Amino acid sequence: MDLRTTLKDLNKQKKWDEILEHLPAWQKANEKKNPWVAFYFASALRKSNRSKEALDILRTAAQELPPADKGNDWDNRCRQTLFGLAAWCIWDISVKNTTEVGELLEAALRIRATLRACGGELHESKAPYITAATKASKALLQGQGRGMHEVVDLLECLNPELLETDRFQTESGDELASQRERWYEQMAKALHASQQWDRLIQICDQGLAHSLHHKTQYFIIYRKAQALRQTGKSEEACALLSSLVAKRFEWWVLMELAQTKWDLGKHRAAIRDACIAFVETKIDSLVAKSLLTISEWILQQGRPRLGDVVAPFVELVWVENGWPIKDA
Repeated sequence: MDLRTTLKDLNKQKKWDEILEHLPAWQKANEKKNPWVAFYFASALRKSNRSKEALDILRTAAQELPPADKGNDWDNRCRQTLFGLAAWCIWDISVKNTTEVGELLEAALRIRATLRACGGELHESKAPYITAATKASKALLQGQGRGMHEVVDLLECLNPELLETDRFQTESGDELASQRERWYEQMAKALHASQQWDRLIQICDQGLAHSLHHKTQYFIIYRKAQALRQTGKSEEACALLSSLVAKRFEWWVLMELAQTKWDLGKHRAAIRDACIAFVETKIDSLVAKSLLTISEWILQQGRPRLGDVVAPFVELVWVENGWPIKDA
């Protein structure tokens, strides 16, 4: 029985340790390496939490194959198998336990390039690129405006229509967003941060055509309303935001509604809604900025005494929290 057949049988039996017993002799042999043998060794190494060694073997094996445009069906199938496993090894090394945004972004791009180089599928339900792109996008989106174009680049090569729609429940009973819903949430946030208003409206409409989880739907409608306001469609934005407030009170939605009413010249209603937005709301930097907006509106309404009361309060909150007042 040749080595490839032996390893194939051991692989079916999931006997990773027995496969790796053959590795030293194979590595020392001065002969052309069979890429399928390399695959079985790399697979066993990865199953043994040795993905870096597995990736080295896969890189060497890939060099033994002819260029993609010159190989036959056997070569191409072998390439797809090797590169697919290599993508998972990159995921193990640079995505699984990584939180550093730069490393996550680089890993996601490497996985995408690896899969594309062999004609691999980015949309398979358990494909490493989906989780890599999602994790990298989440890290970038937490950067408060930095890297938004990178998020769009990571996500736009995925077709949301091909992503899974199954939701998962945590031990506490909370329902987590599906792959498709998470895609729409992240893409909408990135498009908003990069001020791509027309495309944001298009993506929101596309997402709302599906049956979304109520939390995702609420968020997508909110993002669409923001984009409508920024493109001069304040009446439409006002209607959408009013419908959201009627469903569930969120101070940031009511504040957006107040901003929209102010744009429409409904100044008294805007001030009223903005003040209501802060009932039982914890003061943070975003709330403080909104309070400063209210004080500016009050001053514009010719009521300087009330404006003079609000502004010092806001400054006091900012100073106590160490926030730079100039950013207000």
